[in-house]
Amino acid sequence: MKLLPLLAMASITLSAHASNPASAYQPLWQSVGSGTLKVMFWRIYTARLYSDNGQFGRNEALKLSLTYHREIEGQQLWQATDEQWQRLGFASGAHSNWLNQYQHCFPDVNKGDTLSFIWQSDGSAEFHFNHRSLCQLPVDACNRDFLEIWLSSDSAYPEMTAQLINRSNQ
Repeated sequence: MKLLPLLAMASITLSAHASNPASAYQPLWQSVGSGTLKVMFWRIYTARLYSDNGQFGRNEALKLSLTYHREIEGQQLWQATDEQWQRLGFASGAHSNWLNQYQHCFPDVNKGDTLSFIWQSDGSAEFHFNHRSLCQLPVDACNRDFLEIWLSSDSAYPEMTAQLINRSNQ
């Protein structure tokens, strides 16, 4: 008889999950590649790239997850985004507006925390922090540019880019 309440709870959980439109929109993520960013001898984060088919495609929905190996303030993450965009030539007013509008999407991280960025092929995006939705971003070209920090052939860390997109010659 103790099994009946457990089955009822499972049924309620499954029904709630099935009625959540956001969960229906998410593909089943398959790993494309991964790499660890090290600066000198410090490990900063391990990056993992996912797609719905395990292949990298510029127009495919992508999920980039960064699992941090040290504490970093959200303000530093935000500033690093700005610096990398400037380095890549994305220093437009639109990019500045994006950064200012979504500054709250850059949380303070501790060792073991995971910050993920999910880009949908329609141009919308979402930040997740420790596997929970943090910020939803409407369709904007800057959303895709955020991923270019890691995926561009001109990224600051080309070896990591090659590992993420699972190509040895980038």
